[in-house]
Amino acid sequence: MKIPESSPNLFSHPIIKNAAADSASPPPSDNFSPSPKTGNAGASFTTDQIKKVLSSSVEPCWTIRIGDYFAKSFVCGADGSFYTGSSETLARINPENGQKIWEKKLPRELDTFPAVVNNDGSLYVCTTDSHVRRLDPDTGEEMWNFDMKVRGGAPVIGRDGTVYTQYDDDAYALTSTGRRKWRFRINDYMHSIASEGPDGTVYATSKKGLYAIKPSGYQKWHYPVSEAGCTITPDGKLYSFKYNESLASLDPATGKEKWRINLGEAYVKAGTDGTLFVEGYQNLTALDPKDGHPLWNQKSPDDVRIRAVSGEGAVILGSEEKYIRAVDEKDGHELWRFDTMNSARWGEAYFDSQGTLFISDETNIYALDAHDGALKFRFGTGSKLSKWQIDEKRGLIYYTKDGSINVSAVKYRKEISDIAPQQPGAEPDENNAVVIGPGYVDIGGIKLPTK
Repeated sequence: MKIPESSPNLFSHPIIKNAAADSASPPPSDNFSPSPKTGNAGASFTTDQIKKVLSSSVEPCWTIRIGDYFAKSFVCGADGSFYTGSSETLARINPENGQKIWEKKLPRELDTFPAVVNNDGSLYVCTTDSHVRRLDPDTGEEMWNFDMKVRGGAPVIGRDGTVYTQYDDDAYALTSTGRRKWRFRINDYMHSIASEGPDGTVYATSKKGLYAIKPSGYQKWHYPVSEAGCTITPDGKLYSFKYNESLASLDPATGKEKWRINLGEAYVKAGTDGTLFVEGYQNLTALDPKDGHPLWNQKSPDDVRIRAVSGEGAVILGSEEKYIRAVDEKDGHELWRFDTMNSARWGEAYFDSQGTLFISDETNIYALDAHDGALKFRFGTGSKLSKWQIDEKRGLIYYTKDGSINVSAVKYRKEISDIAPQQPGAEPDENNAVVIGPGYVDIGGIKLPTK
């Protein structure tokens, strides 16, 4: 995996450099392990000075509480908007300062997610009284609502602004003004509107299998594998997957199988070049999308999960045994490995435009160099993460924790750029930034390699 050397580093700063070796300097504090990628000795500090740094922590730049119940997660729009909610309340927040732009009490409680934001900024919510509601993103006022009669699932927004949603055994297509375009009934429980294909075909999953629905609302075809989900790759390939049973490549035009393989207890993800990756217990296999034949197989001593697939040819794996590693999608050889503080098997992962991988374990968010896995920073939340997301434009990380009624943000870019030069023996500056050991600088409790 190659990151262009000319790419600017989001975390680079002219004063973050390896400290000069000093044979007179005492050994580093036992609280920090030498970086395997750096070997220069650190500057000298007293025990009290190091304790001052260790006792500090980076505080969120804002925290907000909506209502008196657990936070209903949050959602970030492509236009930079930020929404969060609790119980019957939805609020739009200014991400720069955490202040409410508006707060709206809805007729009924929000469903399990706070909102869906289309690329044009249009805002939709579902409430537990079976209504889909479109709200004005500037004011929070309701523009229209549609009663599905029975509580349904999260809407999917089509490329032309069509709103797709489902309840029980019906799928609906609504215009952006709230008018019903069509209703599709299958006379069986429907799980979800899975996605929209490049040609406007809508795919719905149910107990009876996978349904392809034409833009007009009529059935295109039916793939009769019970409770099978589906995935559409960026290049238009369609796959149907059923956990612990099968993976099939389908013809989007007819629904006919191109190939099918049997699977055990495994999950499937598609790579950027179309390669399919099947993760099973202590096992990772790459499949050729043309015929489903294995390209390579890799055994693992412990259970791992695919956390992300980069655009540079790496599959990022997270382990229950407290590590993250990257393998080459072409042949499976290990590119790098990074040890975490907790289980890293589940959670979000993001790549930014500068070649940085943001990834988490149960309570920490790490920024790693996607090329070699070098640590750029770590942010500890103190308890188990529920959801988090980066906002690269603003340099923010939004997060909420299990059982919390708050949503918070930390400005990761500021924690890097505000470092001031330090001299050996000097007190930490107002940002608590100080070189404390071989190859490390600590900023308010976040340890960075001085690479």
